[in-house]
Amino acid sequence: MKAVRSDPPGVAVVDIPGPETDEGLITVRSASICASDLLYIGWGLRNVLGHELAGTTADGAPVAVEAIFGCGTCEWCRAGRFNLCTTMGDRALGVTIDGGMSEYYTVPTASHVPLPAGLDVRDACLVEPTSVAGHGVRVGGVGPDTAVGVVGAPSACWPWLRPGRAARRWSASRPATPTRSRRGSGSGHHARPAVTTW
Repeated sequence: MKAVRSDPPGVAVVDIPGPETDEGLITVRSASICASDLLYIGWGLRNVLGHELAGTTADGAPVAVEAIFGCGTCEWCRAGRFNLCTTMGDRALGVTIDGGMSEYYTVPTASHVPLPAGLDVRDACLVEPTSVAGHGVRVGGVGPDTAVGVVGAPSACWPWLRPGRAARRWSASRPATPTRSRRGSGSGHHARPAVTTW
């Protein structure tokens, strides 16, 4: 089957063996490129990328994939707190195991998140980053009278922070871009973040 593998300094579309089991099998319909994937390429990793993905199960049900999963049996996993499982790092999609930028992928069925009516599976790869942003808004106590600054400006935060929904006012900065200094000090390069306010 076809897959997208990290091949520093870029990626390569490669042929890899299909899944060894049908348990938890999904046909991948969408996978997004996360900034983390770009880090993995920069680190020189050579796994199949992809932890933001969605697809259909064998019976045709559309699902998003919960990218963090642990052993499934420890106290933390039984409580639904997979991120605290001591084995979670052994299952980091795209880092310690191959990710899901492939035609088919297997994950524990407990990691299948059924999609609500109206959410197209082709868009559902954004469920993971959007839920991360939503979690940050909830945990951060953001409300209508809150002013928020976002560093990095991920697109997943926009629906959560647009004025009138969660925050009164917010600003975001994209990653810094090098600019040539007019003063000629040091290397001559300084970071100047681009800032946008909505």
